[in-house]
Amino acid sequence: MSPQKLLEEIKKGNEKVLCDFYTENRNSFISYAKNKYDIDIEILKEVYQDAVLAFRNNIIEGRLISFSCKPKTYLFEIGIHLIGKELRKRKLEVRIPEHFEYTHADNDANVVSKMEHNETIEYVRNELKKLGDKCFKLLYAFYFEKKSMDIIATELNYVNVDSAKSSKYNCFQKLKDSVLNNFSKMNLQSV
Repeated sequence: MSPQKLLEEIKKGNEKVLCDFYTENRNSFISYAKNKYDIDIEILKEVYQDAVLAFRNNIIEGRLISFSCKPKTYLFEIGIHLIGKELRKRKLEVRIPEHFEYTHADNDANVVSKMEHNETIEYVRNELKKLGDKCFKLLYAFYFEKKSMDIIATELNYVNVDSAKSSKYNCFQKLKDSVLNNFSKMNLQSV
């Protein structure tokens, strides 16, 4: 199957195509990673699963609209990035294999950092939604849409700008507490 056809089928939600892609590349990824990094096979299996999910999400969410490399290479780079995260958790140094440094001399060179940035934004958006509609709209308008407090106060029917600012502060504190609380839980669970 051509890379473009693979992308189109996954975008349409064709789970069979995704499962076939998963199966075709699983053993080679795990073998490759096991030879390069000193990580338990079970962890590598989890990393591979996470890499395939990130691969799928990038396609479905429109962050990946065409390949400038083989899909397998793109998937492996995601996996290597996730291995790096795993090793950093353990405070080990990651050595990226030399041939990956030259794989993407084009616009996809920063794909992994863009993915991490997008994952962070998505996480914050999800935490925002948990705060309720009013806080979500207020913080989203200010931090993501970059609107001024004057405009936000008018659009969201606050009595005045100071009232909107006070609400923004309170909502931000709730968001900060939620993120820090969940971050602590995630770190404790992954150790």
